[in-house]
Amino acid sequence: MIPNINLLPKVERRTSNKSLLWLSGTILLLIFIGVGSYYYSLQNEVKSLTQQHQNLVIQNEASAKEMASLQSAGQGSFDQSVQYVESVSYPVTPIIDSVKGYLASYEKLTSLTYGETGVTVIIDFETLHGISTYVQNILTDPLFSDVQVTSVESFDPAKKEYEEAVESDHLIPRYKATMVLSINRAKLLAEGDTQ
Repeated sequence: MIPNINLLPKVERRTSNKSLLWLSGTILLLIFIGVGSYYYSLQNEVKSLTQQHQNLVIQNEASAKEMASLQSAGQGSFDQSVQYVESVSYPVTPIIDSVKGYLASYEKLTSLTYGETGVTVIIDFETLHGISTYVQNILTDPLFSDVQVTSVESFDPAKKEYEEAVESDHLIPRYKATMVLSINRAKLLAEGDTQ
């Protein structure tokens, strides 16, 4: 048997701290790079948000100035308001009296709508001749400057004799005429002042 003689001292092999240092240094470097790039991107966002905030403040100030100017311009006196209403409005009683005055007893005014420059009326007539006579009479009235017949429709009135009628009866339909009457403002205002 051969004896195991080892004259070298027993040294255990140590693991190298260099690799651990390199690894931790690399990780720290990556963390610093990540934090730096995040800081740089946040700094750019802060700059853009600051610019947007300044733009919004400028817009807000401009809107406040515009609103203040509109409010001060829109606040008129009571006299100005009355003047405006009087310039736009017109007396309606002479119009109603005139429109109804030319109707025969069997003709019926069903609708009267006021506009800025005229009046729209819907009237039921018994005959087409009644419509033309009414238009001629309205044209002679000084309150109206023009008459436009926009539509004429025939209809069967809902009366008892129409409901109980047989086919052999000759029932005459009635006519619904829609007209636009243009107002002569000068004559209307003069007539409104006399009443």
